[in-house]
Amino acid sequence: MKLPMGVQKSANVLTGNRGVVPRGGGRPGGDGMKGAVPKRVNATTAEAVLRAIGYRVYRETFDLVAVRSLESGKRFHTRIEAHGEPTVPKGAEIDVHIDYLAERGHGHRSLAESEGVAIEMELLIDFLRRAKPSRGARGFVACPHCGKEMASVLFDTHLKLTHH
Repeated sequence: MKLPMGVQKSANVLTGNRGVVPRGGGRPGGDGMKGAVPKRVNATTAEAVLRAIGYRVYRETFDLVAVRSLESGKRFHTRIEAHGEPTVPKGAEIDVHIDYLAERGHGHRSLAESEGVAIEMELLIDFLRRAKPSRGARGFVACPHCGKEMASVLFDTHLKLTHH
C-alpha cells in the first residue's frame, strides 16, 4: 500500500509529520482538532505540562481533562487519552476545542477548528515533546519550563514564583 506524501507508517498506526489533524471536514463544531502525544510520558508529567501552561486538570478514569478560561465566556477544553494507565503512550489522541460557556448545558456550542486552537495544539505538543520525566518517585514532578524536579504539592508555587 502506497502512503500519501508526509505520512509515515509505524507500528500499524498512520501518523502525519506534524501530529495535528483537523477533523470534521473544516466545519466548526466538527469532531475537533486532533493531535497525538509525541512521546511516551507518565500521566503526572502530562498533568504538569498542562498546569504549566495555565490549565486546571481533572483526571478521569481513562483520560486527562483540562480547561483554561478565555475571555467573554469561552474556554479551551483539552482531553488527552491516558487509557487508564499511569503512562500515556506515544500516539495517544489529544483533542483541543473552544467551548462557549454562555450556552452551557449538555449541548453547549464549541469551535473545533480555528487559528487559536491550532496554536494551542502546537504549544501543547511542543511542551510534551520537551517535557523531562521525573525520576519516577511517587509524588514528584519535573517542571516543563526549567526541568527542576520537586514534590508535586510545591509545583504550583514554583510556577507562580519562578515562571510568572
